[in-house]
Amino acid sequence: MLDDQFGMAGLVTYLRTVDNPSIVSLALGYDLTTLGLNLNLSERKLYMNFGGPWADSPIRAHELDVKVPDEYMTHNHIRDKLPPLRLSKVSEDVLFYLFYNCPNEIHQVAAACEL
Repeated sequence: MLDDQFGMAGLVTYLRTVDNPSIVSLALGYDLTTLGLNLNLSERKLYMNFGGPWADSPIRAHELDVKVPDEYMTHNHIRDKLPPLRLSKVSEDVLFYLFYNCPNEIHQVAAACEL
């Protein structure tokens, strides 16, 4: 680490004298405990309770990992009742949409074959 005015120590000294607090906080960072993070947990799994720096609460309720009852899994009940997707009858823009927005899925391969 350089100790002169062009090193890290000089940069920190400069940033502490700047009048704009946005520049200082951007360069030096924030205290994570002010964002709602409890860093004194025995488990270090912060993703379980930290919704992000711009979240209103520690984690939003719809993002919790919960067991969904089978009654709500409608795709299991109607999967075999739906007619197959006929890509020959859809327009070219729908095929491009399927190709670019369904990566690593069967729809992408089918759209590529149809294009």
